[in-house]
Amino acid sequence: MNPTAPPLRGLPKVHKPDIPIRPLVNYTTAPSYKLAKKLETILKSQIVLEHNYSVKNSHELVNEIKNMEIKPHQILASFDVVNLYTNVPVTETVALVKDNLEKHSNLLPEAIEEMIILLSEVLKQNYFVFNDKYYVQTDVSGYGLTTIWHLI
Repeated sequence: MNPTAPPLRGLPKVHKPDIPIRPLVNYTTAPSYKLAKKLETILKSQIVLEHNYSVKNSHELVNEIKNMEIKPHQILASFDVVNLYTNVPVTETVALVKDNLEKHSNLLPEAIEEMIILLSEVLKQNYFVFNDKYYVQTDVSGYGLTTIWHLI
């Protein structure tokens, strides 16, 4: 693998008014990609989510509510978060992951500290190239780092 700067491209949201563009960064070419994949595997096995109020995708939502009885006083709410991944604060997220690992994992404190250092470094790789210019986001994640974000 020859790492290269992740390229930025746009994906039109044709289902939205005025057809806004969703920025996408292909991080599979980034130098930290393999480390991110390894971290994903380790963190997935160690992080415990203490709630069951979220779904991974629309298929899971359909399966969850298919046989659910909604009473007249109950409502089903859906939130469309604008630019979700690009608005996730990295510092706070890393702190939450550390707290979760300390409470629920079977890792030694030293291993947790190493995981947090590696996670912080991977999430700092928020740079991309567009029109031969390099850009970086600060303290928010780039859309495309879903390898790590989807499990957090």
